[in-house]
Amino acid sequence: MRAGWLWLAVAGAVIVIYRAATQSFTIDESFVFQLFLDRKPAELFSKYDAAYHVLHTWATWLSMHFLGKKEFVIRLPSVIAGLAYLAAAGMICRKLLGDGWQFFCGAVLLSANPLVADYLSISRGYGAALAFFAWGFYALLGSRTVRAGLLFGLSVASNLTFLFPVAAMGTVYVVIQLVDRKPLISTIARLALPFAAVAVPIVAIPLTHANMGNYFFGAEEFHFSLITLLASSLAYPAVERYRWIDTIAYPALLPIFLLFLLMAVFAARKREWSVVLAVGSIALSVLYLFAAHYAFHVLYPWTRTGLYLIWLFMLACVAIWGFTIRDRGFAHWMSIPFALGSMALAVAFLAEFDTHFYYDFRSDAEVRPMMRRLREIHSAGPACLGGTWLYEPTVNYYRLRDRIDWLEPMVRTETPQAGCPYFFLSPEDARFVGSLHLRPLWTGPVSGAILAEAIH
Repeated sequence: MRAGWLWLAVAGAVIVIYRAATQSFTIDESFVFQLFLDRKPAELFSKYDAAYHVLHTWATWLSMHFLGKKEFVIRLPSVIAGLAYLAAAGMICRKLLGDGWQFFCGAVLLSANPLVADYLSISRGYGAALAFFAWGFYALLGSRTVRAGLLFGLSVASNLTFLFPVAAMGTVYVVIQLVDRKPLISTIARLALPFAAVAVPIVAIPLTHANMGNYFFGAEEFHFSLITLLASSLAYPAVERYRWIDTIAYPALLPIFLLFLLMAVFAARKREWSVVLAVGSIALSVLYLFAAHYAFHVLYPWTRTGLYLIWLFMLACVAIWGFTIRDRGFAHWMSIPFALGSMALAVAFLAEFDTHFYYDFRSDAEVRPMMRRLREIHSAGPACLGGTWLYEPTVNYYRLRDRIDWLEPMVRTETPQAGCPYFFLSPEDARFVGSLHLRPLWTGPVSGAILAEAIH
């Protein structure tokens, strides 16, 4: 057990704190900074955007306005939530796997997935939503229904995408209580009323300004949605591995999920409700996603918006493995395959992990060092910066944060345009080096971003 808690402590120091302190700000973080954080508090109640993760954005606003505009300060609510999530992962693994070496493996499995790890430090609401959701699941394991309802409400208030797994897990839990002959109305009230009492007052006013056009990030087909989740988990550093994911990993999902369902049936017969809760939540989350897509044209998840599906899958692995260890019947024969599978996933996650960039925002990995180099090479007088539009929010964040008064605000253009002495270009826009008569000064080894100057 000590090894498991030691791993979680190391994960907290490296995955959460170190990355929050060292990685460049990203386009999404900078966009929220411009739209909500660097504003008066009234702005939090007068408009809406999909990037507005209400409860998390409120916490970030408070952190910034009391402590300053440094990256780590703005990411502080995510850091706290990330550490809380790691604590929840430890408690869940101890509950389901006991105190042996399995606890260590389970702790790695629940914390080292590269995409999950990203959102334990980046200033977005996904990590906070996951932390509340994980503690809500742990509360349900102890039949603390009211507490779970409160935590689920905080989860959805932190990120609306978690409405799907919260609804799914709540539904499964109510069915389990019915099987155990518990009162239906009482169970629903103890779960739903605390949820509504927390979530509704937080999100109600911002959502009055929302429309379906705000939710443009996602996949039109569920197939592509799953590919993004697999690629971000199993091909984190190398995009070229997408083909391997598509040809091997994706077709393997169906038999794996059928095996999960079979194990859930065995677990239900033994009243091992943790397995039913985990597997049932995956199944119902997917069904709810299909229903929302066909009824309201809601897009399927794309990487981060499906973070809960990744976590529920890993949770199912841990829950089933724990069940096979405790069972003395047929299911016990499956303990070795699930142990090997869980360990293989844990090793794969560790091998994939990289602390130099965030998967969804690799292009932003070196904006901070590029801004530092720009300050070093600039001699005197006002100047402007042109280039790829993706860098506009982050460049303007660093311009304000570091008080670079000589640099004009970067203006977003569809393609890089001539007229400025300096340029930030993405690898996809490298062709503009020649057409705009630029001289490359530095190329980022991680993102491939180019710092260039105009040739006079």
